[in-house]
Amino acid sequence: MIIKNARTFPGNNIIDIRIDGGKVSKDASDSFTVDAGKNIVIPSFSELHIHLDSVFIMSPTLINRSGTLEEGIALWDEYKKHSLNADELNIRVRKALELLLSNGVTRVRTNVDVSDPDLTALKELIRIKKEFTDIDLQITAFPQHGMYTDKMNMELLERAIELGADNVGLAPHLEDTFEDGIKSVKSAYDLAEKYHKNIDGHIDETDDPESRFIEYLAKEKIRRNFTGSVAAGHLTAMHSYNNQYANKVIKLISRAKINVVSNPLINMHLQGRYDSYPRIRGITRIKEMLDYKVNVALGEDCIMDPWYPMGSGDPLDALFMALHAEPLMAPPYLENSMNMLTYNAASAFGVRNYGYSEGDEGDFIITDTQNPVEIVQYRHKRLVVRRGRLVNEVNK
Repeated sequence: MIIKNARTFPGNNIIDIRIDGGKVSKDASDSFTVDAGKNIVIPSFSELHIHLDSVFIMSPTLINRSGTLEEGIALWDEYKKHSLNADELNIRVRKALELLLSNGVTRVRTNVDVSDPDLTALKELIRIKKEFTDIDLQITAFPQHGMYTDKMNMELLERAIELGADNVGLAPHLEDTFEDGIKSVKSAYDLAEKYHKNIDGHIDETDDPESRFIEYLAKEKIRRNFTGSVAAGHLTAMHSYNNQYANKVIKLISRAKINVVSNPLINMHLQGRYDSYPRIRGITRIKEMLDYKVNVALGEDCIMDPWYPMGSGDPLDALFMALHAEPLMAPPYLENSMNMLTYNAASAFGVRNYGYSEGDEGDFIITDTQNPVEIVQYRHKRLVVRRGRLVNEVNK
């Protein structure tokens, strides 16, 4: 394929993008040509934090009436017990992946709950990963109830890693005690080192300003000289930290080179449920972390499940929310905000050949605008290219 008259972001240069063998190439023979009309063509999106095992299970009998994280977990536990099976999960997951792909996502990192003794969801996601080749899929083994709230949790987590999960998950704020939370951070690194995996955690997903496990996650990475990738999802407690402590811990996150994944849609919905008024905004301190060169990406987290009754599979919706809630409307934050879905997200995913240069992945989104702000402002028509092949057209 050749994408002619493509406007780069960033850079604002007009180039022809030649793709051969699924990679950007100097030459492309017998090519199918698409004219971008000098509109922006961006490398494709990466979805860094989603729960594919629970997508599309919301129903009239499955409603989170309190809107809390805790009730959502209880409803999901009931669903797992009575309704979860490989066949119905396969249908839901494929529907979600097609939706994500249509919106320009060609890489997905999904959490999979590994508290089920049969590991039904994990096994089926591993199978789908091998079959659904239009998206690069990473699986995080997620201990939904922590590592130490039940004696089986650690055994199931390690089994999930042995079966083929890509990342070690953790959720220290869900442990019964502070001591167990710290222990879970150390155990995540132990498992990651033992099996040569990366770490992808739910960290401080609470409004409690005393939940400060991020500092232990960051310090442990430095102490061990851990060379794998570490991602911290949510970090909503940071919204409630006092400014002096927040400044200290953000510097530590930057020094440890922790990737941060904010989930603004879900956190704006779930957080602040124990407040009356005034009510917190519920997302982490994106702007301050960007100022300290922290690699910040965004995730959708949920699509029509017990934690979130909406969801479109479009990363631009998460970005749109972040721009308002943080807020990030002032230049240069607004103009560069797309980086949280593109370059930052690809880096956190582990992509090393990403962009417009020879050898980079041949995955692109052809937009209908020359203004990067309008991409998120209007969220309209997109052509999606996967490995040099046109896979979908989105009209909104």
